[in-house]
Amino acid sequence: PATTPANATETPPAPPITEIADEIISITQSGFVPNTITVPSGTTVGWTNDGNMDQTVTGTGNMSFFDSGLLQPGDTFVYTFTATGNYTYMSQTTGAGGEVIVIANTTA
Repeated sequence: PATTPANATETPPAPPITEIADEIISITQSGFVPNTITVPSGTTVGWTNDGNMDQTVTGTGNMSFFDSGLLQPGDTFVYTFTATGNYTYMSQTTGAGGEVIVIANTTA
């Protein structure tokens, strides 16, 4: 059996995405679920690759300047939307698309 040196420290596991993101979007073989959501500004959205192939979450359009890079199955990408507007995105792997509609945050 392997032994750990007395002065070594273990890296704690990352918190679950539900503790990081306010809204979760699943990436499946057939697209994003849900493919359109409406959230108040300041919301952090998380995408989880629940499919069995690599995917991306890549912003398209004038306001969508985010890119997850390649997400392997089980990987997650989070992005916080701070400005109102319509943010469209797609998977460069499958061509599936989605949209995040950000409205004014009236509770701030």
